[in-house]
Amino acid sequence: MKAYLDLVRDIYVLAVILVASYWDLKKREIEPVYWLYVSAISVLLSFLELQVEGTTLSYLYVYMVLSGIAIALLGTLYMVGYMGGADLYALVFITLSIPVPLFASSLIPVPLLTVLYSALSSIAVPFYFCFHNLTYNYGVLRRSRYKRKLVLCFLGTPQRIGDYIRGKGFWFPLTVPGEEESVRYTFDIEEEPEEHRAKLKSMVDKGLVNENDYVWVTIGLPYVAFILVGYVLSIIIGDYPFTLLFGGS
Repeated sequence: MKAYLDLVRDIYVLAVILVASYWDLKKREIEPVYWLYVSAISVLLSFLELQVEGTTLSYLYVYMVLSGIAIALLGTLYMVGYMGGADLYALVFITLSIPVPLFASSLIPVPLLTVLYSALSSIAVPFYFCFHNLTYNYGVLRRSRYKRKLVLCFLGTPQRIGDYIRGKGFWFPLTVPGEEESVRYTFDIEEEPEEHRAKLKSMVDKGLVNENDYVWVTIGLPYVAFILVGYVLSIIIGDYPFTLLFGGS
């Protein structure tokens, strides 16, 4: 019975996060009511699992408190505008879905493991930007007059203003054309790319900048997809890499 419930839970959680990742990729927006409905089902599944396992309340409280650390981390990033609400809701959903460890020897709760693995997987993005810029945009990088261009190399990519104006997708400017000191390292999650495109088009129309000038842009990452990667890694390998790293056996 327990093995069957575990399988149903794992498939359900994967399906929910997969659907959420698709919406995050397409729209960068997931309706909160979606998380409400799927979390209600998770609570029922978790209740059944706890009844079958006979988990003690004291053990459950400790595990949920540790899981709350992961929620607090993403909650803090959400409050300062670095994360979207869907990212936080996804983690709460995982916490409600898995109230006990997946492995008997596991010390780190799945929600916290998910945050750790998703953060590690997202580190690949800056290195991809750097590789892409050094391979395909080296000439533009050399000619760039921005004093922090080496930092920009890891954060985004240069794009012709005309291409950016006519383009689509969730790309956000990191620089202001013609202003060498106007460099930012992030953007507010509430910003709209179309507003930036309209502003740059207005500057082109007024002759303030040329369409062939470059602006550094970065992608608005669909972080729910990284949470999906983090969750998959957490259910496949658990906390084994971390126990090895910190001297476990």
